[in-house]
Amino acid sequence: MMEKWLRLFLVAKHVSPLSEDERKVAEEAKERTLHILHDALKKRDDLLVEKPEEHAKRDTYPLISLELVQDLIRELEKVTFMKDNNPEKEEKTIAYVYSSSSARTIYLCPLFWKEKKYLALDSQLGTLIHEVSHFLGYKDRHTEKTTESQAQLHRALTTYEIALAFERYLNHDEQYENNYYSCCGETSRDSVCKYSLMAFILRYNRWTIIPKHLSSLSENERKVTELTEILLRIKRDVLEIKSIAEMFIH
Repeated sequence: MMEKWLRLFLVAKHVSPLSEDERKVAEEAKERTLHILHDALKKRDDLLVEKPEEHAKRDTYPLISLELVQDLIRELEKVTFMKDNNPEKEEKTIAYVYSSSSARTIYLCPLFWKEKKYLALDSQLGTLIHEVSHFLGYKDRHTEKTTESQAQLHRALTTYEIALAFERYLNHDEQYENNYYSCCGETSRDSVCKYSLMAFILRYNRWTIIPKHLSSLSENERKVTELTEILLRIKRDVLEIKSIAEMFIH
């Protein structure tokens, strides 16, 4: 009991309201994230799935369901912010929540203010999606042990995978220049891409959805599947190279 009260005292000692400037940054990140999520809904036919469990690549890629995006929007709209200038794991903690609490508060740590402003790997928007996912019951990692027979079952996404889906798989491949993205022509800065890697994956998955009444693909379908698989691997390799290049640039 004493340790519990001591922990609460230490937390309370370092947790405080945001300054006016910090509040503006946090609220702007929240609004940008909501724009991203709403845009994903608009482009649902290209980027989202209704039943992820029906896709053969469910365990390979972080497929995002329509329902999950709707849930993220609902919970994010409730979010308020506090700051913690001295988290327990100061060198790593960007933000945290108490998922069992009815209050939808995200506690922002010093590293949050150093993250990227727009949607990208290690962005404030990705962090908010990560933390809101906790409110929906998602965990940081897969902790359950699986047997060989259970390996065929589709596992739930982690909070990191959900954030990664938006930061990388649904995101634009090109930079926002001259008020639009050259990869798809989108003019909205805070948006996702209808020609993103996720869109490509889902187009490929149309040929790999677990069949309910067909035992095999036709010859033409097999050829399309094989070609699409090759193109998908090429696009993934390009993104890997771009990510490595960005690490050296920054």
